[in-house]
Amino acid sequence: MTDEQRKALQVLLDQHIPLAAAMQITLADAGDDMLTVTAPLGANANHYGTAFGGSLYTVALVAGWGLASMKLDGRGMVVVQHADADYRRPVRQDLLATARCRDEGRFAADFADRGQAELDLTVSIEAGNRRAFALQARFAARPLP
Repeated sequence: MTDEQRKALQVLLDQHIPLAAAMQITLADAGDDMLTVTAPLGANANHYGTAFGGSLYTVALVAGWGLASMKLDGRGMVVVQHADADYRRPVRQDLLATARCRDEGRFAADFADRGQAELDLTVSIEAGNRRAFALQARFAARPLP
C-alpha cells in the first residue's frame, strides 16, 4: 500500500464510516496480503474493562474490508458477504487486528474479468501473544452503483 492509498483509506474511515471514526480505528501497517488496524481500548471497552465484543468484531471487519478494498484499489464496491467470529479470551489492551489472505492478484483479476469477485480472509486479534479473537470472512466485489 502506498502512502497515498493509506491516507485515502484513513480519510474514508474517518469521514464516511462514522462507527470507525467513533472507535478511533487507524491504519497501522499494510503489505500485499495483510493489513493491520488499531483501536484504543478506552474507546472500545465494556463495563468489565475489557474490549466490547462488538468492538472486536467491528475492528476485525474493518481490517478485512480495508484489505479487500486495498486489493481492488477503488475499482468497485467491496461488501462483506459472510463472516464467522470466534471469541476466545478477553482483551485488556488496545485492539490490534491483522487481516491476512493469500490472493496472488486473483481478486482484482476476477473483478476485471467478470465484474464481480470474492475474497476469503482471516483476521486475528492477539492479547498477551495469544489469539483472543478470530474472524473468517468472505468479501465480495461488485460494480459501483
